[in-house]
Amino acid sequence: MPPLDLAGLAGQVAAQVSTAATAATGRCRRRCRVRWRGFRGW
Repeated sequence: MPPLDLAGLAGQVAAQVSTAATAATGRCRRRCRVRWRGFRGW
């Protein structure tokens, strides 16, 4: 696969992960604040 395809795929995956993370944080921000704090390294 050409590098451009890999870069595009990586960009799409990153966007999906970012969206999912934002949605999860908005849903259970109070419940799993400790989890997200540990995940983000805060």
